[in-house]
Amino acid sequence: MMNVPESIYLFYKADFITFGIRKRFKLNPMTATVLWYLFFNGVLLITAIHDNIVFSTSSRIGLLNDFGWWIITTLGFNATFYTFLWLPDGVAKTISGLVQNKVIGLPSSHKDQDGKETLDIYIQKFFRSYSNRLWYIIPSVIAIPLLDSLVQSHRKFLIWETASNFSFGFTIFLYMFFFFLFVTLLTRVIIVIVWLNKLFKDFDIDVRVLHPDNAGGLAPLSRFGMAIVYMIVIIAISNVFGDISEAVITSKAYIDVVRQPFVFSTYIAYSVFASLAFFAPLSLAHTSMKKAKNHFITEISDQFEIELANVQTLLAGDNAKLKNSLSKLEELQKLYNVASKFPVWPFNIGNLAGFFGAIVSPFLISLISIVTEQFFK
Repeated sequence: MMNVPESIYLFYKADFITFGIRKRFKLNPMTATVLWYLFFNGVLLITAIHDNIVFSTSSRIGLLNDFGWWIITTLGFNATFYTFLWLPDGVAKTISGLVQNKVIGLPSSHKDQDGKETLDIYIQKFFRSYSNRLWYIIPSVIAIPLLDSLVQSHRKFLIWETASNFSFGFTIFLYMFFFFLFVTLLTRVIIVIVWLNKLFKDFDIDVRVLHPDNAGGLAPLSRFGMAIVYMIVIIAISNVFGDISEAVITSKAYIDVVRQPFVFSTYIAYSVFASLAFFAPLSLAHTSMKKAKNHFITEISDQFEIELANVQTLLAGDNAKLKNSLSKLEELQKLYNVASKFPVWPFNIGNLAGFFGAIVSPFLISLISIVTEQFFK
């Protein structure tokens, strides 16, 4: 059995945030997320107390009354921060899960090795791509116009955020910080998907057609995909409530906010990326599973043809041998019926139902908001 090399834990060293929190302070993603959430909202609450804008006044919406902020930070910010810290776990568990399920075999050119060195080289190359500092250029370039847009739009809001220069600057910093994390996270997810697909190209894949996960032993892939989908869905839901909050603050109709090109495009981008995050890691796995299934069925078919030819030659011969060949044909037919039901996608009905249920939820919330707004208009 191939062993998982220690290099699988390199991903915790990809950046100083993950390394500091996970390795220096030994905090798990959930604990770190809760502590960070309490810290920055604690700073804002103290500032709001100083600015006397904890609750709404006749001219401004107070911090505790701004439900949009609390939903965005509780859902969107927390989901981003948690997933950013969790991603090294996701990579390690996915690869180690495939190894432990005995799905990953040695490349044909390395049959005489134990596989550890070969997998170690793959992981180190994977890590170098994953941790490349050049990827930070992407969020940095996008951040420049976004920063100007945020400053210009948020200055118009008569809420706690604009009550003082500190609260305004700190809030803009938080938005930019989480935007940077989010774009970096999406970039890394794409890199992970590319390298997981490369795993299926560089190594022999032994699909375990009767594995109890009902996914040929490839369930770690679908679990990784679903974790990313849930993160995207939570952020999308927070964006929907953020748009509802913007409609309340600016006294606009919610449907008019949704019609804005930027807002509408984010909804489309969310659904596209969520679908890619779920299905892209599974594409080559699907090919491998289908290939394994067809190969097994072909072997059964070839054996069936051999036994059928034997039956034809024994029709006028030995009854005992004929009976034995007919029995083999029946068993081969049963085996064929079983093999034809083998899965060819590394997920089960529960995964698929969870995916579609998750991906429609932000649109459902948005639709309910539009219908409710029109009904009470």
